[in-house]
Amino acid sequence: MTIGVLWEFFEFFMDTFLHTDMQKDTIIHTIHSVTLDPTRSNQVVTIHNIQDVAVNGSSLGLPGYLDIGLIDTMKDLMVNFLGALVFSVTGFFYARSKGKKKTPPRTLSPARKPQTGITSSRPARLSRPRKNRRRTPDPHPFRPAQPPAARGASLSEPAGGKFSLERPPLPLATCRRL
Repeated sequence: MTIGVLWEFFEFFMDTFLHTDMQKDTIIHTIHSVTLDPTRSNQVVTIHNIQDVAVNGSSLGLPGYLDIGLIDTMKDLMVNFLGALVFSVTGFFYARSKGKKKTPPRTLSPARKPQTGITSSRPARLSRPRKNRRRTPDPHPFRPAQPPAARGASLSEPAGGKFSLERPPLPLATCRRL
């Protein structure tokens, strides 16, 4: 809807400042206006069966009243509204089914069918089963993935009776000098 409104703004400004005719004119035969009320009491005045319009005393040669873009704008906004309504209803049912059921866009698009009678010189590619790519998050992201013994460390009990974690010494090539 918002893009449609922005488009109508664009049409209006192009017509106003660059003197284009993006908001197409429509010839109508009946108008309703409070501006034509001679008493200025906001009563709607209706003029039926308009056959000709004169501007500054000369006829425009049109078979009715020239509406300048209002009907075009309203038609565009109605089409925008219908598109937004269809999208919203489809999205509602898709969200309600949590993506499990088929939505109208899925049912309108044709399903891929396996091709038979391939005339290519290359052998047909066999499809591999898809791997489940979803990973469950680690409940403890800062805990090491392997126990200390698997990483090369060993537990030893010193003479004082307390356990300590000992690692094997690093080679000299990997040590930093201070």
